[in-house]
Amino acid sequence: MWKLNDNRGDIMHDSIVVSLLIKISCRLKEAYEYSMLKKNLIKIVEVFKYLGKSSYFLKVFVDESNAFEESMFYKIYCKTLDFVYEMVEKLRMIVNKEKEGSVIDEMVSKLFKDKKEVRNTFYLFFLFFGLTVLTLNLFKGEISARNIIISFSIIIVSLAGIFIKNNYEEAFDGSIVFKFIKNIFSVDEGR
Repeated sequence: MWKLNDNRGDIMHDSIVVSLLIKISCRLKEAYEYSMLKKNLIKIVEVFKYLGKSSYFLKVFVDESNAFEESMFYKIYCKTLDFVYEMVEKLRMIVNKEKEGSVIDEMVSKLFKDKKEVRNTFYLFFLFFGLTVLTLNLFKGEISARNIIISFSIIIVSLAGIFIKNNYEEAFDGSIVFKFIKNIFSVDEGR
């Protein structure tokens, strides 16, 4: 995506969108450099620095010796965090040792074994989610068009994902919207 131009020593950008965004950023940076906004912000910061010179509260956080880090409260806070971290690590080691060979661990590792299984798990979850929402709404008597449409759309998308399986590349290659988005971010080879 990035190429170094040997003639001028600057970076050329192959993408039209990236080049346009960088040009806009450079123009905004130049405009800000000499703007009244920057001059006013510098004056405001100087006023706050002057007002904070004698502040004991700011000295706690800004001072070289940093009294906050040397305080008893900070030391107790750090010790507490270290203790909690050690407990979590010990608990993690115990759980990892005990989970080997467990039924739940084997089921979870099979469900998320690779991208295909993750997709299938995702679609099955949303299929049952849509069916559950639809069934609960029907039993409650809350039959509204919006709830039914949302539930059916979740069910249809899930079923489509389950039945399409690995034909995503073919579906995307035939999609006009996908081609349009792909062409926006494609590299301009003509430069």
